Amino acid sequence: PEIEKKRRHKRAPLSAHVRLLVDEGARTLILRGLIVEISLSGAGLYLAQPPDVGAQVKLELSYLVASGEIKTETVGGTAIYSKYIHDTYFVGIEFDRELDPKDQPDLYSRIQDILISY
Repeated sequence: PEIEKKRRHKRAPLSAHVRLLVDEGARTLILRGLIVEISLSGAGLYLAQPPDVGAQVKLELSYLVASGEIKTETVGGTAIYSKYIHDTYFVGIEFDRELDPKDQPDLYSRIQDILISY
């Protein structure tokens, strides 16, 4: 049986659109999908086409905040997991750096608000 790696941070359900920019050296591949969960150190998303595991990526997340405004944040990371599920892929991204209130104030606050409600 496969043993799941211990997570550093709690995951929060977050519905957000994502534009995933995959660095392929000579060109950048752009994939669009949905984020379904996020933590301070990574995110899980659904994509029609996955990046290669190990690929360096930038996530452009667009999400709704309490005021009704849509915010967009960009976070760098690495694709660490991909699984095909019913005509789509669930992809795990590990962020290059942990999210923090200084660099991603709105996203950090949104995650904290979600976690408090659970």
